[in-house]
Amino acid sequence: MFPKKNRVLVEHVHIIKRHTRPNPQKQIKGGIAEKEAPINISNVQLICPTCNAPRRSGIQLLTDGRQAAHFARSAPRYWDKA
Repeated sequence: MFPKKNRVLVEHVHIIKRHTRPNPQKQIKGGIAEKEAPINISNVQLICPTCNAPRRSGIQLLTDGRQAAHFARSAPRYWDKA
């Protein structure tokens, strides 16, 4: 995670190709190198543990005054917002 830039690194999602020139002094081979790049955190969803599908989450105020997060379009399942 990169919280200051609002970006997150997700495996096998945003693969970029970097073209490198060979440099024998630094022992670098030339060619096309693939590496993962971060994506915006707004493009990431949590996976609901009950239905095992990506779902939007929300925050709800409980009766005792605590905030709890929940999944939309799913069985009511809450967890404490940390």
